Amino acid sequence: MTVKELLKKYYFHDSCITNINYDEEQKKIEITMDFCQWAQDQFVKGTPENVWLKLTLFGINSYEGIVGEIDYFSIVEASNKDEALLLLIEDDYHETYYQYSFTPSDINVEILGEVKD
Repeated sequence: MTVKELLKKYYFHDSCITNINYDEEQKKIEITMDFCQWAQDQFVKGTPENVWLKLTLFGINSYEGIVGEIDYFSIVEASNKDEALLLLIEDDYHETYYQYSFTPSDINVEILGEVKD
């Protein structure tokens, strides 16, 4: 999947990142999030409003951002520029914003299950 295809299919605003892992050897980043399924165009009432989603970005040659468990950083904006995925995320507790740019060769999206309170 390309960045354009990803952003056409999924709306990420207000979803919360809970973990980022970078595998330098395999050149991939895995981003796990509490995904707002209710905000999607294809949402069906009666299905889970939030799900755990794993976004895997392949072909990432370097990454120098946050790694590991994250305390629910909100996605403020997800956009595309020159085949790059741009993510603006907010650490609500510290009122800090982070901006990341990734240019993946491929993207995989996996629903891991329902978020339960």
